[in-house]
Amino acid sequence: MLALAAALLALGMACSSAPTTPPPTSTPEPTPTLAPNPTSTPVPLVVDTEVLDLASTRAFVILEEILEELGHRESATDQESAAAMYLQTKLQDLGYETEIQQFIVEHVSLAGMEFAVSALDESGLGDVSGILTPVGLAMPGDIPEAGLEGRIAFAKRGVITFQSKAENVFEAGAVGLAIYNNVSGPFRGVLVGQSEFPVISLPLADGEAVQDLLVDSEIDASIKLTLENLPSQT
Repeated sequence: MLALAAALLALGMACSSAPTTPPPTSTPEPTPTLAPNPTSTPVPLVVDTEVLDLASTRAFVILEEILEELGHRESATDQESAAAMYLQTKLQDLGYETEIQQFIVEHVSLAGMEFAVSALDESGLGDVSGILTPVGLAMPGDIPEAGLEGRIAFAKRGVITFQSKAENVFEAGAVGLAIYNNVSGPFRGVLVGQSEFPVISLPLADGEAVQDLLVDSEIDASIKLTLENLPSQT
């Protein structure tokens, strides 16, 4: 029994002391790398300067002809019609098929003033008459104490907006407003909103001439602005 126990003990010790073999570990697969996309080399743009210069020269010749021979080309004028025919001829010479299309435009007609005047954009319409009364720059302190009831205000451009000038004289009772330029030449003004009465502009020279007349006498003036539908083309 002692020998059997010793043998079993020896067997148990042999079994417990035997080295264990670890399980094989898996080798990770290498991560594939993407090859970089080849970059394209931009092709430089080649500009034929001779062709560009020729086109520019022709364009300026046409522009000079339009400006010098036809002049201003406002809608529904003979100059506008002549310009349309001129451009049609030029395009046809280049091989294009063209067609002039007719349409109707709204035009503000101005009458009653003997000067080179124009209506401000968003001016009110109407036929008004009254004594032309100078109001400086049409600032609140420039309005006569007696007001402007039934009068046409005569103001100089500058310092405050056209809209403010119109509102100031209208609140004082004016039935119209004429604004003359503060620099040489005429101008086209724009009001912020539709005015309650006609508002027109004059060149500096005409405005100063009127201002000189108002020093010695009163002037009865009238402004007539009407809206007309006139034929135009493109």
